[in-house]
Amino acid sequence: MSPPAPAAVAAAVAPSKVDDGTRCGTSVTNADGTAGRPRYETTFLYNEDGAADLDTFEADVIAGFAAPDRFFPSKYFYDDAGSDVFTQMTRSSYYYLTRAENENLATNGAAMLAAAGVCGGAATAGRPVNLIELGAGDGTKTVTLLNAIRDGGSGKDCGGGASPVTYVPIDISWGAMRSLYAAVEGTTGGLSPVRVHGYVADYFDALDTLRDAEWTHGLGGSASDNSPGATLPHNVVVYLGSTVGNVTGAELVSFLAAIRARLNDGDHLLLGYDLLQTPAKHLATYPADRTVGDLFEAILDRMRRELDADISDGALDVEVVFDEADGAVLGRFVSTRDHVLAVGRGARRRDFPLRSGERIHVLLCRKFKRDGMAAAASEAGFELQQTWTDATGRFADSLFRAV
Repeated sequence: MSPPAPAAVAAAVAPSKVDDGTRCGTSVTNADGTAGRPRYETTFLYNEDGAADLDTFEADVIAGFAAPDRFFPSKYFYDDAGSDVFTQMTRSSYYYLTRAENENLATNGAAMLAAAGVCGGAATAGRPVNLIELGAGDGTKTVTLLNAIRDGGSGKDCGGGASPVTYVPIDISWGAMRSLYAAVEGTTGGLSPVRVHGYVADYFDALDTLRDAEWTHGLGGSASDNSPGATLPHNVVVYLGSTVGNVTGAELVSFLAAIRARLNDGDHLLLGYDLLQTPAKHLATYPADRTVGDLFEAILDRMRRELDADISDGALDVEVVFDEADGAVLGRFVSTRDHVLAVGRGARRRDFPLRSGERIHVLLCRKFKRDGMAAAASEAGFELQQTWTDATGRFADSLFRAV
């Protein structure tokens, strides 16, 4: 029998979170997304509207190309074609990040869970636990952790013991969420001791909804009492896969602070990031003539297909460099000649003259020293608890406590 759902995920969802309200609410589905026995719950806070999404994509691309330092918004990398290319990249011999983190999770995952209080202990004191994954995707990054919960983690029964666990994946895509459910079902045998409640939503909309539910229901409606109570769930936010490296230093602190603002004192954040090595090692991980080039080509194809972009073959080359001052891999389009790049549909169409050698920034992959990440987290309101790495010290997963 599954444990009772924590109050944070059992609460009603405010319909104002979705513009037209058509898909807002909570449904119960089988792993394949069909209605059925109460196995996987899904809350929709985001209405997937193809026309509106395309308008936003167009406006964001035009704004980026019109900026003084031209850029392509990286959040638009991963349509179906871009996601396929990235998946190929993660499986390549030269891209070590995914393998290194998977090794770290396989070796140290149970210790991470124990330190975060997922399997009981002082951090939770018998309270239910929400294991919240930001940008869950297809769930492959957390299958190892989920298996550790199912199997008892640090030797305690995470599902039926002192700390019942709800896995809360958050992703903007309902298609990705359905794939996640299927992956969890197929890989973990369904996680019978652990409830699964997905949120199809923006990260912070979902975290806001969880937090609002906690204070309304977890404390018996006492919004003035903000001290952790016996029924208030313990939240462990998981952000794996080095995605945190796709932002600038200032953006990193703001992002972590936004997470902290939605957590309670004593909650945890498990953060994955690539450790700083030599420029040559990092550049070898992002070859311009292989999958990075394929990813950039997928971007051009998408703009041609969806935004009627006029981009001549050979007009843009791909450049990948390492910025030692910022500890970051940078990927850019470089104009091979003077030409005009046109993008946009109908009256929104814009022409952008490009000079030979002019660059359009596309890719930012920052690498970190441990103390640098600890400092950024501290500025955002977290305290470092412990860091684990793979055997060769290339990738780190750090556990932080909200203070």
